[in-house]
Amino acid sequence: MSARRWARVSLGAAGVVIALTVVSTFMRPVPCGDLDRHYPPIIAFELARSGADLDAIFGSDEAARTDATTEALARCRGVLVPAMDQIQWADLFLFMPAYGLFLIGFFASARVHSPRASSLGIGLVVVAVVFDGFEDASLLVLSHTRDASSLAAGALPFTTGVKWLSLGLAALPEAVILAAGGRLSKLGAAMSTLALPCVIAALLAPATLDRLAPAVAVAWIHCLVAVAVWSRTTPEEGALPRA
Repeated sequence: MSARRWARVSLGAAGVVIALTVVSTFMRPVPCGDLDRHYPPIIAFELARSGADLDAIFGSDEAARTDATTEALARCRGVLVPAMDQIQWADLFLFMPAYGLFLIGFFASARVHSPRASSLGIGLVVVAVVFDGFEDASLLVLSHTRDASSLAAGALPFTTGVKWLSLGLAALPEAVILAAGGRLSKLGAAMSTLALPCVIAALLAPATLDRLAPAVAVAWIHCLVAVAVWSRTTPEEGALPRA
């Protein structure tokens, strides 16, 4: 496809990403354990690394020492587990393909102008999407077993780490592409470079991911601005706007 068509595909996929993000703000499951109320359960689940982390989300069987508390925990899990699974299925079949197509479309739009950066960016996005799928598979198993010693729990840190690092790294070829534009594009390039160190910091301190991951969102916003321009006016096939 031409650069302009790729930009239009990317723009359409970005619309899906935005819509799903808005919907997700109204789908925050209530944890059954003592998870900090400021820590989104789905992020806490993604970054669970121990039995205590899982208990904070799904509640502890050991803490339920009476029939009444055991019954209350079972009722809570009866609501929480399907809600968490619903989010994972939506991520697997809707959000993940949408953000993948959005970012691939951005890089493909710039291939003529920056072929190496474009190819690197596409490769990193593909890796991120693949490992995001593995992550979702692990979480779909773990929500029912809640076994910190299971294969799913053991695989989770690796799949999550590769996914987030790939998205952080993808912001670097994005910055290279944007830096070839005008002053506004250069500003976007500079801001995009913050994504990788923020992701690394969040992986080292998981509870901060919901505060630092917006750095990735900022990088995506600059991609969105670029494809919005490229979808309407490109001086020549694959050229960057000089704004």
